[in-house]
Amino acid sequence: MVPPTPRPAYMSLGIGMSSNPGWQGSYQSPYQSPYPKKRKAEASPDKLSSDENEVEPHKASSKIPRKPKDELPMWEDAGTEFVKLIVGKERKEFSIHKAFVTKASAAMSTAFRSEFKEGKTGVMTLDEDDPLIVQNFVKYCYPNFYAKDLQARTTNELVGLYIFADRYRCANRLKNNVMDALQDKMATQGDPHLSQETMKRIFDNTPSAKEAPIRTFCAAIMTFILFRSESLTSESLQEVLVNIPDLHLACLNHQREVSHCKCYGTPMDIECDPRKRGGDVRRGFGECYFHIHTVERSCEDEWRHMHKYDSFCPKHR
Repeated sequence: MVPPTPRPAYMSLGIGMSSNPGWQGSYQSPYQSPYPKKRKAEASPDKLSSDENEVEPHKASSKIPRKPKDELPMWEDAGTEFVKLIVGKERKEFSIHKAFVTKASAAMSTAFRSEFKEGKTGVMTLDEDDPLIVQNFVKYCYPNFYAKDLQARTTNELVGLYIFADRYRCANRLKNNVMDALQDKMATQGDPHLSQETMKRIFDNTPSAKEAPIRTFCAAIMTFILFRSESLTSESLQEVLVNIPDLHLACLNHQREVSHCKCYGTPMDIECDPRKRGGDVRRGFGECYFHIHTVERSCEDEWRHMHKYDSFCPKHR
């Protein structure tokens, strides 16, 4: 009779073995599972480790990382000091907490915290700006601002607010919220067009697509119309490109980038509708394609997609 084969030493010590008695002798991979640990029902939330607090994004939206504190206004930071914005030919006054406006706008932060007139008087004059746009900006500065409130604004108001945010170097959050509202509004109305006057206004008042991706959105809209619309004649297209020379270059750059970029592991299609956000992001533009993000900071939607799919184009971070 053949004697039984002795068990290896590592099996006797339980190394590499599962703690489940029913699986003694089975192999356990030394690599950790990519999925977060399940929360223990008997443990209290305050005693859970950071790993145990992690859950999959689609199961608990409350666990999605929020905006960095330095980008979000907090009531406890309001203080008691106010400043004034004098806007337009009407000289309309807006009074706002200094702590909030300096957090929302880098340009205004520099002005109100300097030795210049604005810093000494606490008053800043915005002769060339629209009071309605500044009113929307003031609302954004406060903690009770909600991005969905932008849906009620007109296209001209949204474009004006985007340009204002770029001019006064506001936090990227405002531009991204306005961009989302503009896409959703155009998708809801079922009109893919931006007027020639609106696009010219955008290109005349923004520096580049990197700092203002709304320029890329204009190029995507033009490309979409070019492929889908039979009403766009070569004469009308030529008129638009002559009046807005930078739009021509933006369209070429957009088409080149789309054809060479693989977001979420699938090539994008230049015929995809740029007004649509979300949905089947394996085809078309992602939630954050027309956003501004740094590598360290990304919005909740981008975070969710980065964890849901295997690949994410680093250009769009």
